[in-house]
Amino acid sequence: MKNLFKYISLFIITLVMSSGTASADYQKGLDAYNAGDYATALREWRPLANRGNARAQNNLGHMYYNGEGVPQDDVEAVKWFRLAADQGNNSAKGNLRNIETQLQRIDQIPEPDPTAISYLKAKQLLDNGPAYDQLSKEDQDYINKIDYVEFKNSSFDILGDMTDATTILRSLFASQCAYTVIEKNINGSTASLVISVSAPDYSQFMGEILMNSMSQIFRGQEPSDSVELLEGLADKKNIPKKITKQEVELRLEGGEWRVFENVKAVYEKEQEADQKRKEVEKREKIEEDQFKKELEEVEKELEELVKELGGDRAKLVDFEVHEEDQLKQAYVQNIEIFEFDAKFINTILDNKVPGVRFALRNNGNRSLDKVNVTVYFHDKNNQPIYEKTFHPISVGLFSSNDSPLKPNYIWRNKASNYYTIEQLGPEWSGEAKAVISDIEFSE
Repeated sequence: MKNLFKYISLFIITLVMSSGTASADYQKGLDAYNAGDYATALREWRPLANRGNARAQNNLGHMYYNGEGVPQDDVEAVKWFRLAADQGNNSAKGNLRNIETQLQRIDQIPEPDPTAISYLKAKQLLDNGPAYDQLSKEDQDYINKIDYVEFKNSSFDILGDMTDATTILRSLFASQCAYTVIEKNINGSTASLVISVSAPDYSQFMGEILMNSMSQIFRGQEPSDSVELLEGLADKKNIPKKITKQEVELRLEGGEWRVFENVKAVYEKEQEADQKRKEVEKREKIEEDQFKKELEEVEKELEELVKELGGDRAKLVDFEVHEEDQLKQAYVQNIEIFEFDAKFINTILDNKVPGVRFALRNNGNRSLDKVNVTVYFHDKNNQPIYEKTFHPISVGLFSSNDSPLKPNYIWRNKASNYYTIEQLGPEWSGEAKAVISDIEFSE
């Protein structure tokens, strides 16, 4: 609207210029204005306007209205237009009528808050149909209502039999939510709102419901009806609140605010992700088929080997175990034990406790999930009197060390961290020897 008004005003100014009645100062200001030199135009026109020149007053109003060379100021614009109109200037009268019409239309524009909050409530309830009805024309032109609802509901297909319980929980959740607009920025036909959503936090009670159901199952009982349990949440008192912020973009269309969800971008991003998933599934299927083919070939080779062993599979198993042991024994030579230290140490609870520490390096080309180190302790005659096996590398379900020893990697105890051996006493000479006693290759 302001751009249209600008062009109309420029046309009016041009008409004034063509009349040939402008003074030299007025003409100089007009030439500067047409050249985009607003500072000079203001310098020439302001003194004329202050002396009562209606045309200069009208032009100053125009410049204030459009923010040309001055900060945009509707109040200052109306002041100059009215001064010119009071002198009978028809251009100024038209400008005043245009401003009044604009102000009337602005007064008729509704607030965007109700639309944004209504949209969020519908989304909270998974009512994607009503949510679609509030979308912008651009969103609705891109996707129809049926496809939109199907697209949005597809994210919840995994719920299966839990759909009813989820619907009840969401209805209960939505009924106790409070929505507050904390930020609002309206820029012509667009608006951006940040809404604070205060919602009940049922996580603690959901945990209790889950634990109760699991307990009933372990006792061989039929678990309580989840729907009834969820409905019982409505009677809970002093429910803690969780505050989140939701941003909603809106557009003014036909005098009504509509939510701009940018469905196209979201939908295309999801389509791209879906395409990538399909490509991964296709690649995995190819790899699986290739693996099955290779497995079949291995099975054939095994059958041939069994025939060579006289048809006895037990011999084949013994052969495989023996071959694995040979591989391990050969690879042990690649594991280096260094920084080995064995001595009596003082602990918090006792003094002169036998202790050992060491470091490992994998000089081979395979990763190891397990490395066992056995330390032999000798007496004064250099005879072994005790042995103990330590497990510095042990990747498994119940192990705190979940990192394999990769090729060229090292493992090291802290300088002050020793393995202690409570079973040894003064009979130990302080001499000890460490060897790699067992390993397991990573798959």
